[in-house]
Amino acid sequence: MLIPSIGPDDRGMLRHQGSMVHLEVCDANGSTALMMAVSANNLDMCKLLLDYGAKTEANDKAGWTPLMTAAHTGYLEAMKEMLAHGALPDFGNPVDKKQTALMLAAAQGHLPAVMILVLAGADLDRADGDGYTALNYASSNRQKEVVAWMANKGATMRQARQTQGFEANLTLQDLGGLYSPADDPEVDARNPRFIGAQ
Repeated sequence: MLIPSIGPDDRGMLRHQGSMVHLEVCDANGSTALMMAVSANNLDMCKLLLDYGAKTEANDKAGWTPLMTAAHTGYLEAMKEMLAHGALPDFGNPVDKKQTALMLAAAQGHLPAVMILVLAGADLDRADGDGYTALNYASSNRQKEVVAWMANKGATMRQARQTQGFEANLTLQDLGGLYSPADDPEVDARNPRFIGAQ
């Protein structure tokens, strides 16, 4: 059982069976306790670790932060907790071409996760090390609802690339009515790139 330490100099520490445990101790993969709590969908542990100073921008050997893991899996409650505790929505993976949580959520088609990140200030047009945006990631993986939502938010896409034999650019006609911007209170029709209802 982990018990938060109460000493003034013990921020970032927990007491476990009488011993002090540093919150940023990593396993062989570079995963911290917060990363493991996110991976295990343990919201109570996430909250506890965040309340006692776990670093939201700590990254494992693959360069992933806890927020990236939560965005990739669509673990919305953990995402909200981390963003409320100051997680940077645009933190770029230092190991893998500066990918962000938004790019990972978009690639997986987790529209609610994408919306949470955008509302928290994630840059729709931020590019990775290869010059691709979150919209490129969503389009390459055929995530039509995410593509439609992001396009109606004014997101841009870099030069299309070939992925497994098909053009990564989806046309708006390909979206097939999966998403109706008229039903989305977040859409700003004054945006010059707003495409209107499908």
